Amino acid sequence: MSRTPVQEPEIITEATVKTPPGNAYVRAILFPFFVAFHLLRSQRETDLVTTDRSGDAILPVAVFHRLGFAPWVIFCADSPDGRENKRARVNLKLGISLLHTRLMQRIAWYGYRHADRVILSDESSAIAESRKTVIKGGVDCETVEHVTETIDRAESDTVRVLYVGNMYYHRAIDVLFDALESCESDVELVLVGPSPEGGGPSNMQEFVEHVAPSLEARIESLPVNCEYRGKLPHEAALAEMVDADIGMCLLPYKRGMPHFLDSYPIKIFEYMATETAVVATRTPATSELLDDPQLVSENDSEAVADTIDSLADDEELREQCRTRNREVVESHCWNTLWSQIDDAIASEVENDEPTVVVTGSRSR
Repeated sequence: MSRTPVQEPEIITEATVKTPPGNAYVRAILFPFFVAFHLLRSQRETDLVTTDRSGDAILPVAVFHRLGFAPWVIFCADSPDGRENKRARVNLKLGISLLHTRLMQRIAWYGYRHADRVILSDESSAIAESRKTVIKGGVDCETVEHVTETIDRAESDTVRVLYVGNMYYHRAIDVLFDALESCESDVELVLVGPSPEGGGPSNMQEFVEHVAPSLEARIESLPVNCEYRGKLPHEAALAEMVDADIGMCLLPYKRGMPHFLDSYPIKIFEYMATETAVVATRTPATSELLDDPQLVSENDSEAVADTIDSLADDEELREQCRTRNREVVESHCWNTLWSQIDDAIASEVENDEPTVVVTGSRSR
């Protein structure tokens, strides 16, 4: 069940998706009742209830769970401790929408504390160890292997630096450009991802105020060769990683993005799986994945330039980082992680007494 229409083909072609009627506001009100109706209607058909982190999905399931229905598992893609992106909330005034959001967050926390199992992306001390399964992010190693087999790394005297992501100020694209101006090594830059215009007027305004009049103008001003590839299909972006020597992942958490401190960016896993050395901001999360030569303590262009130069100038060090990254990422392949998730869910179903069971709830 989903509060909003589901677009993903892999879901709508393999599952029956039920969505409540009405516009977004009506669906937000109706969804808990919609879920409760389907839980009652399907109570003898399935063995497991699953929800995401949204309070409007958790509310009706929590009620039924107290009545001894089927095991309940919550999938929480972000940190349940609420370290969220607050940039868009700076100018919010007290209103019904904000009150609803806060109420749903409180309800969600009730769910985290009472569900049989929470599958989440970081270590939350408020959830008992016995009831949580931590999946810190991963990579589709099979797809990476397929792409790698079809591409030969290009041999070049110039070190290829790759950035995959949004070309936005709050993604520190200005720091990357400034660092490339300070680099002393023979490097070239490849950019893959949406332009500032693609992020809407606010992102474009930020870019103009803090970076340059346009992405094209800033690229033209760089002292190194730079190719902007735009948005690419996933496998094409992976192919760029295979062909790169250094992958960039700057996390400017002080620019209204505090959740970056706890994020495990997918592209870091993908850089590692494609045997690419990485330059990333040092955070508690990235420090678990990368070693010191690949981490920069601050989002300072000079510090970033020094780290790029140290990897670009030392081929042996770069090779060591590449080899280490590929070994470390093995435990983060999705085939391995799915087995952990399957085992966690299976244990809840097996441990449940055979009483009344209900169907799953899925909210997006």
